[in-house]
Amino acid sequence: MKKIISFFIAGLMLFALAACAQQNDGKGNGGSEIEETAGTIDQTTILGGYKLAESIEITEDIQAVFDKAIAKTTFAPGECVPVALVAKQVVAGMNYQIFARFVPSLEGATAKFLNLIIYADLQGDATVTDMRESSFKVTDFTADPLPGGWTYDVSPAVTDEVKDAFAKISEADEGKEYTPVALIGEQVVAGMNYCVLCQVADKESNSLPILQIITVYSALDGHAEITDVYDFLESAPSES
Repeated sequence: MKKIISFFIAGLMLFALAACAQQNDGKGNGGSEIEETAGTIDQTTILGGYKLAESIEITEDIQAVFDKAIAKTTFAPGECVPVALVAKQVVAGMNYQIFARFVPSLEGATAKFLNLIIYADLQGDATVTDMRESSFKVTDFTADPLPGGWTYDVSPAVTDEVKDAFAKISEADEGKEYTPVALIGEQVVAGMNYCVLCQVADKESNSLPILQIITVYSALDGHAEITDVYDFLESAPSES
């Protein structure tokens, strides 16, 4: 009788091991899928990590959080405007990564573009905890665009034309993958120039993507190429 029981238990153990192997063969929810998504903020949410926003829209709730945080800084009312919600991070509350435009209240003033981290606590308060300014600046933001000039006050929604241009660039680039996040400006030439906030990832590593402002030329024959790249520089929030 003891031998029969022993054989029965051994059979159950073998069945369990086979079931585990089937679940982790790469077709189910096994380790291979975790390896593919690790390190990318747009594909996975890790505890304490950022997740790329499903929509860049500045909703009423996001606008309210932004306004509360900006009210604590030295920015004058209306100078700093949210353009796109980039990413979110769940903490004891929420961190929001918001791309914003800063235009001083002077005609012809230089416009700057900022990547802000805003912390909203569980009590409804909000504070700018980090602010990075892009090296990209616009000196004629408030002026009416001239023929052949840039138009910067555009909808931030990424168009199909912009997506196609960056898809071609990513395919041709062996090292980098480019994902357009928000449209900043456009210029009609013999073809089209686009100025775009982009998420840039390294194809060869699991390092987190970075944000850059990139200008791209899209030719009439469908060719697309990067013409300029602008990084975000570290700086401290301007608190009053």
